[in-house]
Amino acid sequence: MKSAGLIAVLLIIAMVLTPIAAVTNTQLGASGDNRDIIESSEKSTLSSGESSDDNDSIKVFRTVSGNVETIPELEYVCGAVAAEMPASYHEQAIMAQAVACYTYAQKTKLDQASNPDIKLNGAAISDESASHQGYLSLEERKAKWGDKFDEHEKKIQKAVSSVLGEIITYDDIPIVAAFHAICPGKTENAEIIWGKTIPYLVSVTSSGDKLSPNYNDTLVLTCEQFSNAMGKIEGVKFGNDNATWVSDVKTSQVGTVTSITIGSKALTGRQVKDALDLRSNVFTIELNEGAFTIKTTGYGHAVGMSQYGADYMARQGSKYDEILKHYYQGTTLMKSK
Repeated sequence: MKSAGLIAVLLIIAMVLTPIAAVTNTQLGASGDNRDIIESSEKSTLSSGESSDDNDSIKVFRTVSGNVETIPELEYVCGAVAAEMPASYHEQAIMAQAVACYTYAQKTKLDQASNPDIKLNGAAISDESASHQGYLSLEERKAKWGDKFDEHEKKIQKAVSSVLGEIITYDDIPIVAAFHAICPGKTENAEIIWGKTIPYLVSVTSSGDKLSPNYNDTLVLTCEQFSNAMGKIEGVKFGNDNATWVSDVKTSQVGTVTSITIGSKALTGRQVKDALDLRSNVFTIELNEGAFTIKTTGYGHAVGMSQYGADYMARQGSKYDEILKHYYQGTTLMKSK
């Protein structure tokens, strides 16, 4: 059962919800790059007479089957954490991830109650990581982990159970609990990625990410491969001199490519990332010996909590609440049950 504290929170939301937010998965995927959740949250209203969903469950749109499943909150958060974070990470990092996933789900429940997305067929959230946040059922977790299922499941169940019901809030409103795999040493400001300032999604240092074996990635393309991939974007045309194909690169202080001219067309870093299937929006492109070398730093949109950074902080002794307060600046943890 929800406590009186959660009822008070919902009443506050009903009265004062402002057009600030709604990462994840999410929508603006919690881990994905699209910004629908920010736009939808700007339209969200919730009167005291409305219900966002059954109190202790969440309706999830399953993208493969097209069905809507009503899933108990504990099971849902365990499945979301299993889909989004390696089970090998420190338990305090997993606890932080659990709170982020739960917060994100509660935020989307509120948004869907006031401004339903018909594509969700009555669900509060989908299991699509690029648009909301991932979810793996018990059977899917067994298939993913194989012989390590018992070990990983026990670890995640324990971590989730210890924090279930905790919500990250800003001005008493559940936040957009965006997260990503690895940042380039600093997280990114939300406005750089999604075009909207969100006061708690601002750049913070996350130096542990530089220790990740997946911190850097390199892609080498022939000129033909590069032109074929980028030429699929409308308006991109290449001249005979391939040394002029890439120019006018602009980046944020963190390193996110905000503008880049490919051929004769100015593009966003996101457009190049998608066209070349890069890991992040932090990249460089150089022409060397007749081929284009693209070096990428980090993995994901770099907004909000870095999962690798959270694991690093946990291994240095930080508790889950300290991790959350570091990556979501100015926020407060609130008990909903």
